[in-house]
Amino acid sequence: MELTGTAEVVLKKRYYLPDENTWSDLCNRVSNFFGKTEEEKKSFFDVMFNGDFLPNSPALMNAGTSINSFSACFVLPIEDSIDSIYKFYADAAKISKSGGGVGANYSNLRAKNASVNSTKGVASGPLSFMEVQDTSTNTIKQGGRRKGANMGILDASHADILDFIRYKEQKDKLTNYNLSVLLSDDFMNKIDEDGKEKELWDLLCQKAWKSAEPGVLFGDTAERANTVPHLGRLKTTNPCGEQWLLFYESCSLGSINVGNFIKNGKVDWDRLEKVIKIATLFKNRVLDMTLMPIPECQEALERTRKIGIGLMGLHDLLIQMGLCYDSEDGREFAGGVMSFIAEKSNEMSVELGEKEGVYKGWVEGCPKRRNANLTTIAPTGTLSMICDCSSGVEPYYSVITMKHVLDGEKLVLVNKWFEKKLLESYTTEEASAIINKVKEAGTINIPEVPDSLKNIFKGANDISPEDHILMQAEMQKYVDSSISKTINMPSTSTVEDVDRVYRMAWELGCKGVTVYRDGSRDEQVLYNSAAKTKMNEERPDGVKFNLSPKRPKELEADIHHCTIKGVPWVVAVGLFNNMPYELFAGELNDLYIPKTCKSGVIAKEKNGLYSLTIQIRNSKVKFDDIAHTLMDSDQRALTRMVSLALRHGVHYEFIVKQLKKSSGDITDFAAVVNRVLKTYIKQYLYEHEKPCPECGGKIIKVEGCEKCSSCGISKCG
Repeated sequence: MELTGTAEVVLKKRYYLPDENTWSDLCNRVSNFFGKTEEEKKSFFDVMFNGDFLPNSPALMNAGTSINSFSACFVLPIEDSIDSIYKFYADAAKISKSGGGVGANYSNLRAKNASVNSTKGVASGPLSFMEVQDTSTNTIKQGGRRKGANMGILDASHADILDFIRYKEQKDKLTNYNLSVLLSDDFMNKIDEDGKEKELWDLLCQKAWKSAEPGVLFGDTAERANTVPHLGRLKTTNPCGEQWLLFYESCSLGSINVGNFIKNGKVDWDRLEKVIKIATLFKNRVLDMTLMPIPECQEALERTRKIGIGLMGLHDLLIQMGLCYDSEDGREFAGGVMSFIAEKSNEMSVELGEKEGVYKGWVEGCPKRRNANLTTIAPTGTLSMICDCSSGVEPYYSVITMKHVLDGEKLVLVNKWFEKKLLESYTTEEASAIINKVKEAGTINIPEVPDSLKNIFKGANDISPEDHILMQAEMQKYVDSSISKTINMPSTSTVEDVDRVYRMAWELGCKGVTVYRDGSRDEQVLYNSAAKTKMNEERPDGVKFNLSPKRPKELEADIHHCTIKGVPWVVAVGLFNNMPYELFAGELNDLYIPKTCKSGVIAKEKNGLYSLTIQIRNSKVKFDDIAHTLMDSDQRALTRMVSLALRHGVHYEFIVKQLKKSSGDITDFAAVVNRVLKTYIKQYLYEHEKPCPECGGKIIKVEGCEKCSSCGISKCG
């Protein structure tokens, strides 16, 4: 396999040991460490060196070192006692140090303010204990090379579930966690009935629309696929959600680069079968050499010996076959490949079970083979960058990718297959011109690109959310555990669209789902090309006009409380794409809103007036015409001008500076608005100007995880 420059950078920075200089050096170290015979060593070397199969990052990093733990994901129990809680912290720290991420279901912890009999006090709730683990994770870098990752799960029936769903509204909270809500079939069957299930469901959809978290997990669906139900119920996943595990279990993962198996326009099924069986043997040898960081995990490994053979390069495979990712033919073909992987991996595990014995937890009725679980589609992150292929089950993010290199420069990269396909029909100069046009438009949907190429090269954001779900559901049929995948949604998607996608995922048998609405965490709102053209027009003096996006009927709102010179004020800030779009402010005496109320909905009514709806305990309270209720004419004029500036893209910092200069009767009111806007400057700096900690590149959402588009580092490893 010929390595790209990006692959070389990733390997040198994260994988090579001090005495290694080449890809061959690393492959020799890993294959010699895990292979039991010369034949095994050679076959392991070949599949890695050729880019046909790679084990997960801990196996590549730790083989031949003093760290003999090679699993990337673990699940730990946490019970409602001090002993259990602090054992959890200690175990999680050891796992993070060895290079693993930790998933935990916190539903057994009593709710905030519940009584504690032993001390006659009250409990602090699950979120407080998650904060402790988050701080610990910040301190311990995974295996000395990666930042730690956690999954925090709470059952929908838990008393603190509403706080859990809203918790990441505070942008500096649980930064090392992915959050998911565990939903049952019974819950899903009640989401259309008036009641707590519908209220919670609506909130879940709103928060996913706003910021992509929390995700949802379908517990009963996962349990129906539990290969060892006599050993316990599945309640928890690893940090990226693709691996459902029992307590103390881990999973040793690996991915087959299926884009490498095209020969003369067809899949070389014989060679693929050979690599699948080598991969299954490889992962078993990894288990044989594993010494877990805590004894309970070692016992769990021997009890079930779960592995996760998955794939990467799926989009590469489909492109070469001329199949569209979002077509029925494409999904059927992809499912056929995954079915073949599952079938041949099972054959090898059965053979190993006959030779070396089945897993210790086997009983009649369970799969009689060496491993209880065989298949998982995990995020491939840096592995796909090493192999220069698409990540996991995902389509390419875009044909054109802007990457940040380590010296701070930017490189424009073109998908290797797109360039090859263009050069089949065009001269180098013509192909270059088309590529430049695609770069300018940010999409392949332009007249210069032939229709024959547009469909097979659709990027993640060009594929409908429904087609993303259909691909995930098709692949899930042939996967023992689950799939790490992001359901990309356009910026114009609504909360109702999220609702539809979530329902579709459950109905089709997906075990979990994560959505990401384009622009929900970006600095600027995305506009259509026509609006963008008008927006960039200049006046004769060189000042650019700037159009505002169209306001939807309803906006989620942050509610702020502050006191100026002893007077309590309340400020409602309407949010568009999670950014301030408009605001209303007034003295608290004019509109009583409890200080515990932090959010609401601002609606533009048919008469052009604005209403604010908030939740007080179990009731919704609506205030009509809030502009006239809260403010006098001068105050309304000021907030109109501030809202106008926000809508047209004036940075908060400039607005704050001008408000500080105001004087006269309106001074206190301006101070209130000024104080609130300052909080969004801090949020903006945290959420939108935080580059990749490794290389300064752009962070994107893919495979259910935040990942750097340049160096490949991700929260999920």
